[in-house]
Amino acid sequence: MRDISGAPTAPVLYEYADLWVKLENIQLQPLEPDRFVWRWSANGQYSVSSAYKAYFIGWTNMAGARELWRAAVPPKVKFFFWLALHGRLWTAERRKRHGLQLQAACALCDQHDETTDHLLCSCVYAREVWSRLLQPFGFHGAAPQQTSTLLDWW
Repeated sequence: MRDISGAPTAPVLYEYADLWVKLENIQLQPLEPDRFVWRWSANGQYSVSSAYKAYFIGWTNMAGARELWRAAVPPKVKFFFWLALHGRLWTAERRKRHGLQLQAACALCDQHDETTDHLLCSCVYAREVWSRLLQPFGFHGAAPQQTSTLLDWW
């Protein structure tokens, strides 16, 4: 314990005791040299490539993300849509959940809670706007349906 530097606070002492328990049954071989094994590669050897790949372990690719960031639109539009795809817009439902307002009803239709999916896809007003925007280009069939989610529609 004399090797512990800094203040011997409860978390530091807990980590020391935890490490002690984990290491007490390990027997070192005196004639065998130490070796380092990099667990993120098949051969156990470190490489920058394997470290880069290990950084992304557990991440998921969101459908449409590549197309979104490559779209020829202003960055603020990309950022807004990225927030929308992740459900991070400050809709009435989210503000209610955070205790910032009492009602979560959609201000446009007052039929459902104002979520990102509802506001941008399934609200009757949103579907009408999309239909009118897409019709001149011949894409009126591409407008979202009442049961569409933003991610599915995107």
